[in-house]
Amino acid sequence: ARRMEARDSVGSAGYFLAMLRLLVPLLGVYIFVFKRNVLWPALVVLGCLGSFSYDGTKSSILYLILFVIFAVSLKRNSLAIWLLSAVVAINSIAVAEDFVTGRALVLDYIVRRAFVVPGWLSSIYWSFDADPNLRNLTYDVGRTLFGDEISNANTNFMMWGWVWAGWLGGLLVAVCSGVVIYGLKYVPQARFPDLGSMMAAGCLLIWSEQFLHTSMLSSGVAMLMITALLFRMAPSGWTTFGV
Repeated sequence: ARRMEARDSVGSAGYFLAMLRLLVPLLGVYIFVFKRNVLWPALVVLGCLGSFSYDGTKSSILYLILFVIFAVSLKRNSLAIWLLSAVVAINSIAVAEDFVTGRALVLDYIVRRAFVVPGWLSSIYWSFDADPNLRNLTYDVGRTLFGDEISNANTNFMMWGWVWAGWLGGLLVAVCSGVVIYGLKYVPQARFPDLGSMMAAGCLLIWSEQFLHTSMLSSGVAMLMITALLFRMAPSGWTTFGV
């Protein structure tokens, strides 16, 4: 309810605030890890905390942590190891918390949210027949599952393609997402090593819980693509910003 109230009150300005969830945290973490500049990360942390305080979206904090993992692991060329270690660590902490305290806060707020619910929602979407009228699909699913008109039950970008047009829809969505990811490779690697890879990781993180087309504006993927193009056009024009 808090997120819906914030969304209704902010209106179209929410598209600008979406940068606080993807582009700004991603660049801030990159500048800190690769460029050793501490000013941007400090501003980013304050912005993410402010965004979380405003609309209660936990991803504002979670994405910041994941971007740090992405950046450090890319710099050390060990992304797979770091991701696997993070998953093992989170689940181990959840088990230890339950064993020692009898509570399940980590299990409820992180493991359930990050691993269990997305898979469950994907299975729900998989059971839908192909339907060209997808305007209110997420709310229809939320109303059916939870009996709540404002439950926005999003799932990953591939499931939207499946419901939209079966296997063909899934293929088209995969191709379109591939085009977006391919475009990020043009961030100059000599000046900004691994920045394009971080941007791609950010997109895939968003798409793990949101449809491709809605992510463009509401989650700032389009702004990420524009920024990648600007880095390509003026690779030396970011010195003022400490990049």
